[in-house]
Amino acid sequence: MSSLFYKHYWGSVGMDFCEAVVDFFTTGVMHKGFNEANIVLIPKVLNSKKVSQFRPISLCNVVYKVISKIIANKIRQVLPRLICPTQVAFVLGRNIQDNNVLVQEIVHSFKYKKGKEGFFVIKIDLVKAYDKLSWQFIDHVLSSFKALDKFCGFVCQCISTTTFNICLNGGKVGRLIPKCGIRQGDPLSPYLFIWVAEILSRLLEKALDSGRIKGIKLSRYGPRLSHLFFVDDLILVGRATVEEATGFWKCSEKFCDWSGQRINKVKTSIFFSKNTSDEMKHDIIQTLGLNLWETLATWVSRYSVVGRKMLTSILSWTT
Repeated sequence: MSSLFYKHYWGSVGMDFCEAVVDFFTTGVMHKGFNEANIVLIPKVLNSKKVSQFRPISLCNVVYKVISKIIANKIRQVLPRLICPTQVAFVLGRNIQDNNVLVQEIVHSFKYKKGKEGFFVIKIDLVKAYDKLSWQFIDHVLSSFKALDKFCGFVCQCISTTTFNICLNGGKVGRLIPKCGIRQGDPLSPYLFIWVAEILSRLLEKALDSGRIKGIKLSRYGPRLSHLFFVDDLILVGRATVEEATGFWKCSEKFCDWSGQRINKVKTSIFFSKNTSDEMKHDIIQTLGLNLWETLATWVSRYSVVGRKMLTSILSWTT
């Protein structure tokens, strides 16, 4: 049932709906039917004929979405006290444009960097970041942050009782029972991912404090910067040495081992400041096995403050 159904017939079903939500928070047990989701294909273009021209979307039960939203709102209130300043998305009081501006400043400074010491930027791409996230790791992270057992139980019920119905031509043709991952479109998912990603942030901060990585400064008296988060996108910045690059990579791989994530080396890329020697570029690329991005344009447009639609309109102007 869609939310429109509940709105239209709230006088008849409202009491039962509220009782169902209250029952979950009283017993801590998710009713089996509440956490079923229907997977349907949405066409990306008109007259879609190929599988690649469709996008799968998971339609959650409205009762579940209300339960999930209540938990997400609770997490939202405490995240600013738990999450480092480098993660700005979905965190109260922070603006994702702050990191957008920082990325552009970094790329701009790389273009005019002088001296013997070069810098690098690595954009980490995780393979299906939401789908591969370990449930056990989520539970461990919540426990390590001293979350109440009852709260951890609520979250565990939300993510581990999921079943997917595959819908085709208006009917259900199969069922999937996942063993890991969180769902796109679930109000709870982005907050859980941000919370879990804080472990990687702390690994990098620990490496920075111990001197295993150095990071960079955009100004003489500015703070030292080692990474930026855009929800599940990660930007690493450091000095262009094999040791520094290896230190960053080890932290990233350790996080992936713990959380069930995997780095997509094909889509993960590295960019160097203007003054980095070709020999050093070659050594780092060979050590990490990454692709080199030669131009600044892609970096700047990827994290531009201007939206993509607005940017397209601006580029089309003739006067």
